[in-house]
Amino acid sequence: MIQKTSEVINSSDHLNQLFEQLDGLQPYPHKIPGWDSWFRLVANSLFDGDVIAASNNISVFNLVPYASTNMDRVKTFANCLPSVWAAQDYLRNTLIPKALQGDILLVMCRSSQLWGLRTPFRSEKNIVINRGARVGFTKETKETVIAWRKLLNLG
Repeated sequence: MIQKTSEVINSSDHLNQLFEQLDGLQPYPHKIPGWDSWFRLVANSLFDGDVIAASNNISVFNLVPYASTNMDRVKTFANCLPSVWAAQDYLRNTLIPKALQGDILLVMCRSSQLWGLRTPFRSEKNIVINRGARVGFTKETKETVIAWRKLLNLG
């Protein structure tokens, strides 16, 4: 059963899980209703269905935490929001350098142009733009993630 956001945050258990996420060290909270069905699909695509391995090795960082089937309407206002500027700054000054150093695999899934990226930064292998897949991952993205998992012996 998919719950509305208001129902999720009115649950003290779910709210505690969300607050614990703020330290950036917790696994993805895949048991929260509404998040579970989406994350199960990700785990199936990238971790052969191993939800625990996926939740321990995937971080989701939204440019605009906006529930939508696509980002078409967001494009009109996204770059005007200070929170988007902060997210873009974090991408450029933290995530991209970590990917360039080989510390993380950075996969951009939706609206990379809103992040200020049109192509992978310097065509580095640790930065992937998941193009052409409105929902899910392209074959190339899956292959890159599988290779990364094997390299680091992750789930």
